[in-house]
Amino acid sequence: VLGVFGWFGSDDLRCAIQLLDDMDVLQSGKGLGFVWVELEDIRIYSCYFSPSKNLEEFTDFTEALESSVRQATTGTVVAGDFNAHAPGWGSPFLCPRGYVLEEMAASLQLIPRNEGSVPTFIRSGSFIDVTFASTEVIRKFVNWRVIEDQPYSDHRGIYFNIATRNPILHDQTKG
Repeated sequence: VLGVFGWFGSDDLRCAIQLLDDMDVLQSGKGLGFVWVELEDIRIYSCYFSPSKNLEEFTDFTEALESSVRQATTGTVVAGDFNAHAPGWGSPFLCPRGYVLEEMAASLQLIPRNEGSVPTFIRSGSFIDVTFASTEVIRKFVNWRVIEDQPYSDHRGIYFNIATRNPILHDQTKG
């Protein structure tokens, strides 16, 4: 439930971040399709973009997201269901949304962290859930993986650790 301690939601309530431990949130922010929290020396984004929206709307979304990420003064992780395909995160093909997302990530020097060959979306066997990290954070990533045994969603959860002074555990589950 948004508004309860530990929950942060986007303006359109399509994505959220839940902090499971008593972590000190230095700042937080949100927009349409994304929400972020800043903890210690890292800003973490959760994102969602609907597959039913058009490319122009996707471009507007990525421009707003890019503007927000540019304001970060810390290392950054941007993770979510972008409904975009690109070989850079495991897809066998590049779609127009994937191209736009790759361009945004490159302009921000964000690197896809997806590893392995397990699709994140079960129904079509697609790789549409992506985790990006800035160069300051990429070397702190530990154990990025797709959780294969989730019976409650058509998206597989993504799990990773970020090694900071107080390790941050992230379990991105879809519902």
